[in-house]
Amino acid sequence: ACPQGKFKAFVGDETVEELACTTCEVGYTTIDEASTKCGFCAEGYYGFIVDSFVKCRGCPAGFYSFVGQDHCNVCPSMMWSAAASPMCTICAPGYASGFGASQCSLCPAGTFAYAAVGQVGCELCLAGKYSHAGASQCLSCQNGSFSGPGVSICDTCRT
Repeated sequence: ACPQGKFKAFVGDETVEELACTTCEVGYTTIDEASTKCGFCAEGYYGFIVDSFVKCRGCPAGFYSFVGQDHCNVCPSMMWSAAASPMCTICAPGYASGFGASQCSLCPAGTFAYAAVGQVGCELCLAGKYSHAGASQCLSCQNGSFSGPGVSICDTCRT
């Protein structure tokens, strides 16, 4: 039997044992082992009908799909995907994205992102804290200094 994603052609009523397994065209797959044709769209591709035949097209960047889907799913915020992806990837700490992103962006100074699904994007550091660009958390100002919200440096208190 051929593994998923490959098939063995039939000749008449019998499988030709001498034939090697053939890999499905890009964008197509088999649903299980021992298939005789490729008739499902692969992960990262979606299907649509043209002249009674299923055609598969890669999902755009920022979207993903599972085997056999007729649509692409949007990546949630704090995740991204390249074109024809089977899944979304979570942004690294210090980076963020909105819905349907093809990449994550570096959080600017004064903000942070700890790379959690559900986080909306880069969040402002609170008063008394600061961060540099790409921070996964805000740092507290040292004794004798202060800050307003969303800053990259603390100011020294004047006596």
